[in-house]
Order: sequence, then C-alpha cells, then structure tokens
Amino acid sequence: MKVYESRPNLFLMTLALASVVLLPASSSGALGKILQEPAKSSGTQEDAEKGNGATVDNGDEATSEAQAAVLTAELGELARFVRRMGRLRNSSRLDEPILDLVKPLATPISPHTARIWSDKDQVGVGIVVGENGQILTSASELKNPIECQLADGRRFPAVVSGIHEVTNLALLKIDVTGLQPLELTETPSPDRGAWLVSVSPDSTPISIGVVGVPERKIGTNEAFVGILPVDVEDGHGARITQVTANSPADAADLMVNDIVTYIDDVEIIDAATLWSTLADHEPGDRVELTIKRGDGILKIGLELADRTKVLGDFEDMNQQDRMGSTLSRRRSKFPLAFQHDSGLSAGQMGSPVLDLDGKVVGINISRSGRVSSLALPMKIVLPALEALKSGSLAPAALNHTRIEAITVELKELSVELAPLGSKLQEVESTLAVEKARQEELKRIDDDLNQRLEAVTARTDELEKSMKELQQQVADLSRRTRRLESEKLLLETGAR
Repeated sequence: MKVYESRPNLFLMTLALASVVLLPASSSGALGKILQEPAKSSGTQEDAEKGNGATVDNGDEATSEAQAAVLTAELGELARFVRRMGRLRNSSRLDEPILDLVKPLATPISPHTARIWSDKDQVGVGIVVGENGQILTSASELKNPIECQLADGRRFPAVVSGIHEVTNLALLKIDVTGLQPLELTETPSPDRGAWLVSVSPDSTPISIGVVGVPERKIGTNEAFVGILPVDVEDGHGARITQVTANSPADAADLMVNDIVTYIDDVEIIDAATLWSTLADHEPGDRVELTIKRGDGILKIGLELADRTKVLGDFEDMNQQDRMGSTLSRRRSKFPLAFQHDSGLSAGQMGSPVLDLDGKVVGINISRSGRVSSLALPMKIVLPALEALKSGSLAPAALNHTRIEAITVELKELSVELAPLGSKLQEVESTLAVEKARQEELKRIDDDLNQRLEAVTARTDELEKSMKELQQQVADLSRRTRRLESEKLLLETGAR
C-alpha cells in the first residue's frame, strides 16, 4: 500500500485524533493504544542512536532542512485536520468525511470485491477468489436468482458451487474469466479495541468499527427450560421462583419453590451451577431433573427448547436490537468469530475486514445485533475456502444422499401419479356433464318456481273468492230458513 509507506504514522495519528474527537471517553483506552503504537516505530535511526547515547552527524544539512520542511507541512496538515474534525464532533462514524479517512486502505481491496444481488435486493458482498469467476460470500442470506456485480459494474448470473455449513461461507461461480483474485493469507486476529474497516466495491468503505470481543466460539441458540432459579439459603440446589408459561418446565409441571438438586448426574449446587450445566446442552436435548418438593424427591424428564420458539423471536421482544439494522438469518453456531461494532446490515455480510495496516483480517459473516457484527478470522476462512474450492462441498455432492432419496420418492410418486391422469380426465368430463345438467335443472327449477308462484297467487285469489261465496251462501241460507219458518206460521198458525 504505497499510500502508507510514505506516511504511515501520520495516517494512524489522524485516525486516532478523529476518534478522540468523535467517540466518547469510554473508547480512550483503545485509542491510547493506537496513538502509542505508531510512536514505537516513528523514531528515526538518529533518534535511536541518540537514545543509546551515541551522537550522529550525517553532514547533510540540506537533507535535514528538507525533512524538517516535510514534517512542518505534515504537522500543518494535521492541525487543519484536527480543526476540521472539531466541526464534525457530532458526526457519525458512517458520515462521508469520516469514511474518507480510510479510503486509502480500501482502495487496493475494493476492486477485488463484488455485490451479491437477488432481484432488487442486495443479499451480500463477495470477494473474488478465483480468476475463473469464483466469489466467496456469506451463505445464509442467499436466495435465487443470484447475480454478482463486479467492481467495474458488470453483472453476471451466479450459481452456488459450494456451501461450508460450519462457517456459513459460500462459493459462487459466474461465467467470466480473467478476474484478479484477492490474495488471502492467514493474519493474526484483531484484539479488543482494534480498529477495523469493512470494504465493498464502493470507493468509500462500508463502515469502520472497533473490536469489542476478541475471537471466541459462538454457540448455538440457548437451551431453554423456562425457570428462574435462585440460590438456596443454608443448603444445596437452586430454588425455582418462576415458571414460564408454555415452556418445557411448564409442560413438565415444575412448580414455584421446587428445588433442583441434579440435572442428569450433575449436582446443582446453586443457580450458577444450574445455568452452567444447561449451557452444555442444546435445544432438543433431553435431561432428567431431580427435584425436591416439600419432603419428597421427584425425577422429572423434559426436552430443552429453543428460547426463540417459546418466547417468540428475541428481536421481536426487544425492538432495540433491530433498530438501525437488518439482522442476519444466522446469528449463532460459528467455530470462531470476533465481534465488532461497525454499522453493517445483513446484506453487507461477506465483506472483507481490514486492519489499519490494510491487511484482510477476517470476513463479516453475521449481523448479530443492533450494534454488533461477527467476523470470521482468517485462520477459519482459509481452510473453509480450500474445502469449497475442492468441489466436495458442492450442493449436489453435499446433499447427494438426500437427493437420491428424493429421486427414489419422486419415481414412486410418478408411478402413483400416472393412472391418476386418466382418472382425472374422466372425472373432469363427468363433472362437466353434471354441471350442464345442474344448470339445466336449475333453469327448469327457476321456471317451475315462477309457475308455482303464479299458481299460488291464483289459488290465493280463488280461495278468497270461495270464502266470499261461502259467506253469501250461508247468509242466504239463513234468510231462506227464516222466511220459510215465517210462511209456515202464517199458513198453519204453528211453526
């Protein structure tokens, strides 16, 4: 990196001073280290010899004056920069003036990177690792169709040629040759407080950040039992003070004030022992708890759960963890990773991570929290890349057993499906006929309903007329009987 060979100390001092201006006092320990490290190597041979009690006279006053002039110019530039940073005190580390500081670090690396797209979504950043179109990236966010956009803007369809499940790295292949791969070497993992630069094809780096947690194993999702234990006073065990609804503990009928004394054959001395014992298990493991309940001893078996499946997605419960970033699908179970606070999203995983010497020290693999990203160190990346390039991790080769099983099942289904085709056609034909009959009957039914309504109306009219006539007949009949009775009386003198 020619940019730094001439003035490495000035660059580091500039970045450190920028950090002092922009970051809170809590970061001063890491920044002090940055400021001190350049000082160890910034002395000239003349300074070293003076420190040893020797005197040196190089006899070249012109050279000394030239060096002094250069130093004065650099100090002036540094002073102007510090004044500028004072005006940016409230700026974010992602603001362009800040990222401009580390552009020279990213410049040699950016041409060797690529953007990974799926339709209109960026799902990752890749590193060119083969001149024949091999690109290394993060696997968990990939979805079809996949395209790779090189630093020069060219865009090619990509296929997954390998997935390293342990590290979550994937190797993509595009149909192009003559690429310039990035030479990856094993570099020491950064320590806590070290500055990092994440790079993509942009001329401006994605982000800068600081290592918060050195490399460590990232375990699986927490094995969850669903109890809140406390130490037992004057005794051994862990007393249950709360049982979570719908948890394994709830399903196993554990109760408040139960005392856990053993998990399998591990004696539980206190709450800390209980937690450390559970930490050795994964969701899905079955354990047997020895419980003291009153004066009795119970043996209760249960299956440990995944916390997120019992309580819902942890990020849904704690919205702060989702603010300002898109988290990765996979955020756990890595053999080794270091954590840093660079402002990244899930769609920027797979990007190379540089130290302040411009060396690639890792690959971003997971956005694990609102202010935390995980990166794989190179000691993990290089063996995984070698395995990916071998072809043994190609999806078809990796999943050949399951593919063969599915192929057999598909053939069996094909045999079952073959006669169903003709039956389906027969049913469809019969159904068409029946639907036609149904429509005809519906038409007839509608006609009959109309005729029925007309007949019903005529019947109602006739019934009304009949009742009126019946009433008239009754009235006339009564008058007739009365007149006949009166006539008989008149003729005979008796009724």
